[in-house]
Amino acid sequence: MIWNIQVRQEIMPSGVSLPGRIVFSYSTGSQKLARVMYGSGYAVLPWFSFLGFVILVFFLFSSQAVFAHHKEIRVGLLTQRFANDPFWHPVEKFMRAACNDLRIHLTVYHAASSREKMLQTVERAHQDGLDVLVFPNLKKTAARMIMEADKKKLHTYLFNADVAEENKHKVGEPGEKYPYWIGKMMPEDTMAGYMLANLLIDTAIRNQKVDEDGKVHVVGISGTFAETASTARAEGLEMAVSRRDDVVLHQTVYASWDKHTSKSMAKGLMSRYPQATVFWAASDLMSIGIIEAIEAKKRKPGIDFFTGGVDWTEEAMGRIKNGQMVASIGGHFMEGGWIAVILYDYFHGISIDPDERSMRSPMMVLDNQNVREFSRILKKGDWEYIDFTRLSKKLNSSVKKYHFSPEISLK
Repeated sequence: MIWNIQVRQEIMPSGVSLPGRIVFSYSTGSQKLARVMYGSGYAVLPWFSFLGFVILVFFLFSSQAVFAHHKEIRVGLLTQRFANDPFWHPVEKFMRAACNDLRIHLTVYHAASSREKMLQTVERAHQDGLDVLVFPNLKKTAARMIMEADKKKLHTYLFNADVAEENKHKVGEPGEKYPYWIGKMMPEDTMAGYMLANLLIDTAIRNQKVDEDGKVHVVGISGTFAETASTARAEGLEMAVSRRDDVVLHQTVYASWDKHTSKSMAKGLMSRYPQATVFWAASDLMSIGIIEAIEAKKRKPGIDFFTGGVDWTEEAMGRIKNGQMVASIGGHFMEGGWIAVILYDYFHGISIDPDERSMRSPMMVLDNQNVREFSRILKKGDWEYIDFTRLSKKLNSSVKKYHFSPEISLK
């Protein structure tokens, strides 16, 4: 009896080579073969074969030995609000799914909108023995956190909100002044604000909600003065208005990302600018506050006034379906997952290309044309079906540049 035994690394249909996935195959002429699964590898063995059992045992040990050579990365994620926040909770879930795929140990911290907690988390992450801390800028804390972490030789990765303009000279760009600052990934916030503004204005025109002067009158509600996400989205609104001659932007106010504050401010804006029919908002939550203000005035959102936001929250999707919101711009909650891929590669010896040290994550429009298609996936919030390994340079030699987008994850 002749046995041909082959040991090789398994290549997935997507072209991804997974570490530790080994195939044992052998044949004895016409003998029937069976596939036996174990862990993340499998063996092809003949039915009821003692020799097959011996080979399987050998396979189990060798598979574990291969995995032992792959460093477990310990990553911390710091969100700026609370555990069940409508935006930050999906950020955490998506990143955790990526970390599960890549065998990364993830620890999550919540700052509860506190500047002090943001700053304290650098020390906590260091004490917890983490390799890297991933965090946004909140209340101009980013520069100080990057500098403090560098002293402790704790790697950092900034995302969602960039270093405040007045602090950029202190830290430069990733890797320039502080070698433990690995990189940053920011949403296309200006473009998000721009796209949302044009969608709202065009919707008002289609519904003939134009003032006697022939123009659409607009007001805006943004987050805070101190955060780049807020100011960049507001810049997008201003850019959209500047490129059109059928719009008047009266005022942009700041509601600290809070629904109740937004509702109160929207009531004031409605009284101050009765001709305004477009209420632009820098977040879904503030857009919902605007809707509540409109309803409190016994008017109809989606008929008398038009609003929309940013973030792809579950409630926003429901409001888009029932016509109260025009659109939500989003997909940037996926940034944590993309960063997990980059960190996996970095800590397994793949240098970050200079042009990928500072990345932009594109965003996508959800409106009444596509919200039903995507809302089922988004509402479920189960991202385990995504194969994050196919995006890795380390695990897929065909990946030369990172290509991250919401469409990849929603297919």
